[in-house]
Amino acid sequence: MCRRGLRHGAYFALSLFITTLAALAKPDAGVLDLPFDKLVIFLNGTEERTVLAGKLDGATVSFSQSGRPDLILPWDTIKAVLPVFPKDGSGTIEEIQKAISILKDSREVLPGRVEISEQSIGKWEGLIADILKRREEEKKQALAKQEADIQRAALEQANSEKEAAERERKKKIEAAKEKIEKYDQLPQRKDVEEAVELCAGLNKLDMESIPNFNNANEYWKRCLALPVDVSMPRALDKGKAVEIFFPIEASSIGPIITGLLWALLLLPPLLLLQSLSKVTSLLQERALLGAGIWLLVGLVAGGIFYFLFFTKHDERRGISQTEQTATRLAWQGIGNVKDKGVTRFAEVTEVPTNEFLAELVAAIKNPEGNSGWVPILSESKELGIQLIIPARIKWFSLPLRISLAIPAPKQAITFVVTEAHVGFFPVGAGVGAWLWEQIAPAYQAVGIGLGMDQGVKLMLLSSDKLMISLPEVQSKEKKPNP
Repeated sequence: MCRRGLRHGAYFALSLFITTLAALAKPDAGVLDLPFDKLVIFLNGTEERTVLAGKLDGATVSFSQSGRPDLILPWDTIKAVLPVFPKDGSGTIEEIQKAISILKDSREVLPGRVEISEQSIGKWEGLIADILKRREEEKKQALAKQEADIQRAALEQANSEKEAAERERKKKIEAAKEKIEKYDQLPQRKDVEEAVELCAGLNKLDMESIPNFNNANEYWKRCLALPVDVSMPRALDKGKAVEIFFPIEASSIGPIITGLLWALLLLPPLLLLQSLSKVTSLLQERALLGAGIWLLVGLVAGGIFYFLFFTKHDERRGISQTEQTATRLAWQGIGNVKDKGVTRFAEVTEVPTNEFLAELVAAIKNPEGNSGWVPILSESKELGIQLIIPARIKWFSLPLRISLAIPAPKQAITFVVTEAHVGFFPVGAGVGAWLWEQIAPAYQAVGIGLGMDQGVKLMLLSSDKLMISLPEVQSKEKKPNP
């Protein structure tokens, strides 16, 4: 019995000690700094209240309540202040850890309460896990956003560089177009080198989109192949009027022709006068037969004189000078061959035979201003070239008709006489060839005017196409005096 009594006394003493310690223990004031709602448990153990926040001022604590006046109490009347689990999951890890620490420390003072159970503590720790998980997700999202920003910036940079490259490409194309548009007008070698370098930066599609690129490229290659001390070629002035003039050298005509012409001019009238004189004399002598014969001779002489000098022999319409571009440029090229101060490339031009020949014949002029020995190119149904050459003696003009055969295609150009007329009377190819041989020296200025002494070559490609080959001319650069 004594032993049982001692045991009950020990239990009573222990309970009393624990109760005394609980009464002496003070709540952790740090809970008031936490952003959570708080559960205030008073010393009497029967009353408790949930508040929003609290502030300790000395021995007095003030609690704010929802919809109620602030609760002001002595701090020593409060047994414990527990943080309330936030339904919205707010709070930092440090604040939640502080709340967990306070809850665990309150187990001795408030044993058995649900708020400080392991399950409740687990919920608080779950908040920390959620925050850590959320932070990890935010970190991943931040990294993903950073990566996306980097990729977007890289894409924008790439697009910007692409746009800049496209602008530069278009700028180069426009600059190349300006160079190519006047590719044969670049005055200096460095200008050609700059143009070639500019075009070298273009791709194949860009080059093909520029008109005349291939022509310009080939032309510039030829320019750069010239010696460095040779000036660059100049372009033909396509709008420039071409003056063509081949003076006749009448003094070069053979004297036999001159004598023959005087004979044709004087003999028929003299014979006519002699016949008239004989007819008169024979009529007085009543020699009718003799008078008739001389009368017939006189009429023949007069008729010959009339048909030689007084009938119209140039009734065929002459071919007028034309203004075709190809022919005009050919004449410009021929004229430029003679200018040794200008560099020219070798060039081959095709022109219509009739047009070129018409301009050639029309350019033959008599320096004295009359029509003597100035040939007329006439149309004819006959094959060949038909020339009417007025052989002039003083105030009289005797037309000589010369028919020349068209040279064979791709053969050296030589003119063969096929027929000839002196005035109205045909004289055959043999006499015609002799007449042409006597007259041709008067037109030697034509060969010089065509630049044949400078290397110009003419070749008939067909009956209606003439090829003109112009030689290359290289003019040295003029160096400034030091």
